[in-house]
Amino acid sequence: MRYFLTFLFFILTSNVYATDPDRLPDDTWMKNFWENCGYYPIRHQENNNVFWRFTLEKGDRGGCSSDNMVRHGASYWERKEVEGRKLKSDATYEVQFKVRFLAGFEGNRETFFQLHGFNGPGCNFPLLMFKFGELGKSWAPDYWARLAITEHGGKYEVNHVQNFGPIDKIKGIWQRVKFIFETNVGKSKYSLYLNDKLEVSGEEFDVPACKIPYIKFGIYRPGDPKYGKTSIVDFDDVLVAKVK
Repeated sequence: MRYFLTFLFFILTSNVYATDPDRLPDDTWMKNFWENCGYYPIRHQENNNVFWRFTLEKGDRGGCSSDNMVRHGASYWERKEVEGRKLKSDATYEVQFKVRFLAGFEGNRETFFQLHGFNGPGCNFPLLMFKFGELGKSWAPDYWARLAITEHGGKYEVNHVQNFGPIDKIKGIWQRVKFIFETNVGKSKYSLYLNDKLEVSGEEFDVPACKIPYIKFGIYRPGDPKYGKTSIVDFDDVLVAKVK
């Protein structure tokens, strides 16, 4: 009887551990990121692997004060993101991560990764944003459904990545991303690899003197009462390394 009760206890606690996100262990990489605007990421487990899942529903306003402001064509902004530590200036960094889109990302300007810049309320803007649903060069009829990297440090520019999408073709499939970028004040450059293939090489972008770069990822999009789709994205093994 004692052995039976011990076995029963083990089964019950194992099931709770497997289904309760709060009891799943953090992977080492998760300790390098934390809440952004009051949002704490949800851990999920699949085939003994723990990762973060972000789910954004219609009307999920972000917790930042700016999310309730009318700006950039939206009356409010929806957000569930995490952020990393501030990066050093005049350096080169490499970010590697796995990302899997499960639902959504078919609306207007849905961002899943940012190189942001911050140095107080007067200098708080993105430098580069990775998103779907962005206008730009119409080199393909379905460019709206492909990855767009938008530059915000100086003039606004859009660089579509032809082989990252269309979104309906890559849903449910883990994508390996390697993003290499400089943090030089003024002109910097970035390169992007997708599934070990170079897609963007040495693209220039601006880093204003007031901005201290850092990483953000999750889901961020304009609030749109007419767009009711849920967006879901998974992130795993997000690693940031200073290489120069």
